[in-house]
Amino acid sequence: MTDTTLECLAEDLWVSAAPLAMLGVQVGTRMTIVRLSDSSLWLHSPIAISDKLKTEVDALGPVGWIVAPNRFHHLYAGEAATAWPDAKLIGEPGLVKKRKDLHFDALLEETGSSPWAPDIESQFVDGTVLHETLFFHAASRTLITSDIAENCLTGDDLLTRIYTKLGGVTDRFAVPLLLRLCYRDKARSAEDIRRVLDWDFDRIILAHGEVLESGGKAALLESYRWLLGQAA
Repeated sequence: MTDTTLECLAEDLWVSAAPLAMLGVQVGTRMTIVRLSDSSLWLHSPIAISDKLKTEVDALGPVGWIVAPNRFHHLYAGEAATAWPDAKLIGEPGLVKKRKDLHFDALLEETGSSPWAPDIESQFVDGTVLHETLFFHAASRTLITSDIAENCLTGDDLLTRIYTKLGGVTDRFAVPLLLRLCYRDKARSAEDIRRVLDWDFDRIILAHGEVLESGGKAALLESYRWLLGQAA
């Protein structure tokens, strides 16, 4: 089998995972790549850009867009922008102050409008400290996320086992307790989650844990009943 850093999930859809520790917890992270109808590449939540990864991405086509989708998934945006200087760097508005070292060509807006339509639709989830925009790739029926949930997050170290146990995310797709605390205006957040559930997706790509290959809509609905029920 060819040693590759990219995994093809569907036509014009790839992911690349990498290890990442947050406060000692092994959460991992994942970048998503979509080839748009104009043949340019859309990179979501970049990971560290090694020479090997860059070579593999370049073989897919020219990188046109680099997206930092929320206030926390920006760590390697600068590396990606350096690797592909002709690409447009798009970020969550709050990153302008948080990452003064970066030049953002445009900002993700709360309106949910998408410059990548009709290939990719977007929806901002309001009422949280995450300020995350979710994306829908209709051609592959895939919801592309960062911190909306976690799936089967596991680890051999004690801190990770404690995190998954206390957060209720051991070997399951769920919203951990820590992320639930990020929702401040639950009614506004629930309204946006309902809009996301209107999309016809089956697969969910997450930054933390395993990709959920099928049953994504049912899993997302079940994992957000605590929020949707309060705002019904």
